Amino acid sequence: MMPVARAAWVLWVAGAMALASAGAAMGQPKEADWPCVQVLQPELSVGAMWSGPDPAQAATTWREMPAVMVLVQRVAPRRMPVDEATAEIRRFLAAVKDDRRGTATQIFAGLFESLNTERGTIIRGIQRYGARQSLLAERIEAVRRELDGLDPKTTDAKVRERRADLEAQMTWRARIFDDREKLLPLVCEQPAVIERRLFALSRVLSEELDKGGGN
Repeated sequence: MMPVARAAWVLWVAGAMALASAGAAMGQPKEADWPCVQVLQPELSVGAMWSGPDPAQAATTWREMPAVMVLVQRVAPRRMPVDEATAEIRRFLAAVKDDRRGTATQIFAGLFESLNTERGTIIRGIQRYGARQSLLAERIEAVRRELDGLDPKTTDAKVRERRADLEAQMTWRARIFDDREKLLPLVCEQPAVIERRLFALSRVLSEELDKGGGN
């Protein structure tokens, strides 16, 4: 590898390793495998999403209400657009004659549990993603160090063969790392997508509570 190209590789690997650990530096220090610039928030807060009745009891009973459970299973998944989900929630509550507040709270409890669980699964996946990137960056750095120890001007056939093999490894691993980094912004946005969905559906439930008055 020519000196200029070697210098470029050194700079690239240094940047790669910095990217792999950037999320941890900007998030919570204990989460070394968090690769996102977004601050890591492992769990959502009920208080940040809900201003209605205390959902603590509903969190343990919402599955005992078959109609509520079916509704939650329909509207929680992201394959249903938010506007369709909110329309279904409004239709469901419009048909409730007694204890609209209690029913809305049950729905919120179900949505919170379902979406928070999905979000947690995604976060753990992102952490595994970050761990793989960190490991790959370490391997690239190890290859670079070995290359630095081999004389680029050698006439030894075995050394030249080893250098060629290491350079091929670095090129391949760098390509994989770069492809993953390009996907990282989209991957890192997914927890926030779920958070926004839960907030939107919770807001609709709160509006329906206001309509329901004391019922």
